[in-house]
Amino acid sequence: NPADPVTGNRVTDDYGSVGGGGNNRAGNAVGTSDDRPYATVAGGYGNVASGSYAAVAGGYGNTASATEATAVGGVHNEATGDQSFVGGGEGNTASGNDAVVGGGAFNVASGVGATVPGGAYNQAIGDYSFAAGQRARALTAGTFVWADSLPYDWAMWDPDGWDVRATGGVLFSVAVNGTGGSTVFCQLYADSNGWDCTD
Repeated sequence: NPADPVTGNRVTDDYGSVGGGGNNRAGNAVGTSDDRPYATVAGGYGNVASGSYAAVAGGYGNTASATEATAVGGVHNEATGDQSFVGGGEGNTASGNDAVVGGGAFNVASGVGATVPGGAYNQAIGDYSFAAGQRARALTAGTFVWADSLPYDWAMWDPDGWDVRATGGVLFSVAVNGTGGSTVFCQLYADSNGWDCTD
């Protein structure tokens, strides 16, 4: 179908819908009208849902281009893997199948089932990997990487590993009292070289 002359919205494939906003498109606008059915854009501006059963809820310049991919909002986010999800933020990409970026800025989840919950400039590249904080790099399968606020890359190369950059220290508590205070714990203080644990 041609674009609406007032809003610029366009539905190009069967059973697609655009709820509002402007310059949005549901469908891939190429091939036949039945090759990317049931795509939906709820609103916002300049959003495109071009995968079958794909959805963009709103925001600006977001794309859901794979089957059942979803971009909720934010600006310039891309859900390009099948069943991938971007919750919001800016410049995020979920390109792996079943990959998730919750929000934040300029994060990438490219592995199958990879997750970046938020933060900035994180990359979950390995399948089923997890990266969070700032500039965390989960590069191989099954890795968990968390990096603090320092503006440097922090990478884990070994598969199925767990790596944390916490320059302010680390605390593990395994018991609390009635007010929620820690009673059994081990703590590694900043710049220390050994754990301090309760007896």
